[in-house]
Amino acid sequence: MFKHYKFWFKAGSWTLILTALLHSLSLLQKPVGENETERQLFELMMTYSLSGVNRTMYDLFFFFSLSMTMFTLFVAALNLMFAKYYMPSEHARKFIGANVVFLTLFLIPLLLFTFIAPIACYALCWLFFVIALVLSKK
Repeated sequence: MFKHYKFWFKAGSWTLILTALLHSLSLLQKPVGENETERQLFELMMTYSLSGVNRTMYDLFFFFSLSMTMFTLFVAALNLMFAKYYMPSEHARKFIGANVVFLTLFLIPLLLFTFIAPIACYALCWLFFVIALVLSKK
């Protein structure tokens, strides 16, 4: 079971779903500042409208956060559909490789601009896809 690439590919896909669900928890509550400066910044972020646009910075932040969750769920669903209907096939290694390349490129800005929780979650997904790529037939 642990020596078959399909297991690791599915594990990476299910880890993506878990990552998206964990990320969606941030959408349930508005952020609250721990000190006066943070409270003031959050207040401005949630109430101050951007010039020429009827949206706040928090609206944009919420949209990007929601987009991240939805995109992660979409990729995981595509992967699981591929695993169910097209594995094993001559295209499996290419599809797994595409996941590895995307997550590698995605981890670079993630490492530069975010904090440890999303880095750890996506790095675990990446690791599972790398194992699947190594175990897939050439």
